[in-house]
Amino acid sequence: SAPRGDAPLSDSRQQPTLPRMVSIVTNDGSTARDHLANERTFLAWLRTAISLLALGLALAKLAPGPTGMFGGGLLISFGSILLAHAGWRYFAVMMSIRRGEFAINTGGVAVVLFIAGTVALGCIAIMFMVLKDGA
Repeated sequence: SAPRGDAPLSDSRQQPTLPRMVSIVTNDGSTARDHLANERTFLAWLRTAISLLALGLALAKLAPGPTGMFGGGLLISFGSILLAHAGWRYFAVMMSIRRGEFAINTGGVAVVLFIAGTVALGCIAIMFMVLKDGA
């Protein structure tokens, strides 16, 4: 027997022609709802990562000197890491849903918290550098 949510559709049902990037699974229990929630979560992470990338580019372009480049680089780095983490997490959760289990993301949360803390400390350092140069 196939794992929950991974059973192919029966031959008696006509399957539409879909692009290869689409996977059709049976909707047992809350399978469709779980996959859609996973996709919404990924899209939220994606929007956040794109916002950080755009903010980093704006800061690097608009802020004068090495301070702007450092802050912009920090935000762009964090946005890139967040984007990679979002993609990895999406596929990890998708596979867990297919197996009928759920992987708790303690390691990923710790990494994101560490990076967010590093960005916060970097922003504080930039603020002091700007205040020092302006005084």
